[in-house]
Amino acid sequence: EVSMTVLNGAGCSDAIVKEITVINDANATNVKEVFGANWDIVVFPNPTENVLNLEFNLNEAQKLSYRLVNVYGSTVTQTTERMYTSDRVSLDMSNVAAGVYYLIFAGENQKMIRKVVKM
Repeated sequence: EVSMTVLNGAGCSDAIVKEITVINDANATNVKEVFGANWDIVVFPNPTENVLNLEFNLNEAQKLSYRLVNVYGSTVTQTTERMYTSDRVSLDMSNVAAGVYYLIFAGENQKMIRKVVKM
């Protein structure tokens, strides 16, 4: 969490506390960052216009969730945990503004981050 207090010349102040997700983006689109089990999750088309497909090809059934965050770390959309093995999910991006986003997949002691570009 980050907190910020602003004080103007009249002595009035306001404060905000915000949770920030820090993402290391030194890599190009579709480069995996995997910690833990052998996950194969394909995100396509990337860049995308309206629909983003998530293809899960896991060695064994695993309980995962994912969330889409913007470059400021704010969550745009997220899912609850569910079991995935060999599944394909379509994510509606039609109401998402153009820009760079990150899909953060999370499981038990594991995380994968994919960069997504919305046109």
